[in-house]
Amino acid sequence: MMPQRSIYRVLSRGCIYKAKRRTGRLRMTDKRDDRRIQRLESTQQMTIPENQRSSVLSVSKDTISRRILETGTMVHCKMKKKPALKPHHKSRRMLWARNQMSYGPKWQSVIFSDEKKSNLDGADDWASYWHNLRKEPRCFFNRRQGGGSVMVWATFYYNGKVSPHFTGGRHTSTLEDNKTKTLEYNLLPFAELLGGLCWEFQQDNASIHTANNTKVWFNSQKIKYVDWPACSPDLNPIENLWGIMYGKIYSNGRTFLFYK
Repeated sequence: MMPQRSIYRVLSRGCIYKAKRRTGRLRMTDKRDDRRIQRLESTQQMTIPENQRSSVLSVSKDTISRRILETGTMVHCKMKKKPALKPHHKSRRMLWARNQMSYGPKWQSVIFSDEKKSNLDGADDWASYWHNLRKEPRCFFNRRQGGGSVMVWATFYYNGKVSPHFTGGRHTSTLEDNKTKTLEYNLLPFAELLGGLCWEFQQDNASIHTANNTKVWFNSQKIKYVDWPACSPDLNPIENLWGIMYGKIYSNGRTFLFYK
């Protein structure tokens, strides 16, 4: 509580009370300089050092960072991963989608498949999170010798599915690799039950799928596969399955130990 004497002194001055002028180092930039810094960074293509050189100001990197944050519309965050779609990728995607509009019930005979790598210490893209300042910070440790992971292959169609298959090691495109063995031992015995005698197989354009040895194996088995546009993983409905499954596996920051 403020004493009465202090209140009397303030009222007896006869003028509006003003806070003391802030002391310390003067601001190194004016409003015009601030706008220049913020305009350069709003392009989203410049780093702080590049902004520092382009603005031709004798200020530190921390000062430029503070001026950018003062806008209230820009924050520093990690870029999201996405395919590098070029104009010809987009046009082929559109053409493919238009051509497949006439498929109709034919989609019920398409078997969708994909592989997904699962790390025991968390997903590959776990690099940022919301930190509670009242708790110890979380760490994402550097992996040594792969950190322990498994490759899962899964397939499904309109009215059925095959149990997920855990493959050993990485897939290669040689004839004796675990990719063709996975298809031979897990897909072929169930393909006729899943899609009848007339079915088509779908897979993305990964290098092991488009390799000559893999194509030779498909031709030898007389398997017809759906033509798939490049850089279109999001068109495969199995991506939704991966999202549901791995959301449950890694829920609440869950990780797993790996013993050899």
